[in-house]
Amino acid sequence: MLAGCDHPNKPDVTILPGVVLTVKVNHIGDTLIGEFLPATSTQSIFEQVQASVSAELIKGKCAVGFPLTWDAKSKRHYASVGVISCDGIERIEAPVTLVESSTRMNGLPGLALGDEILVLFTKQTHVK
Repeated sequence: MLAGCDHPNKPDVTILPGVVLTVKVNHIGDTLIGEFLPATSTQSIFEQVQASVSAELIKGKCAVGFPLTWDAKSKRHYASVGVISCDGIERIEAPVTLVESSTRMNGLPGLALGDEILVLFTKQTHVK
């Protein structure tokens, strides 16, 4: 690829507040790193939007990293920002919250490689 050329799969998508995407955990350390997974689209318009956003991020070969903090009192991992990295674009920071899938509580009580976690975007983010 030559410098200055556009990447053919470069994403151009706006992630709206309230969108929840699924991420597969590929690395755990001070920063959790994962890949976006396809979202299932049902009849809800909002779920269709989530599926469309997810598909665009996957097409752009996007990954995401979350600097983690551990809260000993609540015994949960938290993240307030996600750093999205895709082929052909600069990294984008997005305000997020990690959400437990079964309870929809903020934060995650445990993490393991291969886990599928939910990421709630809290502000509009444009990935371009």
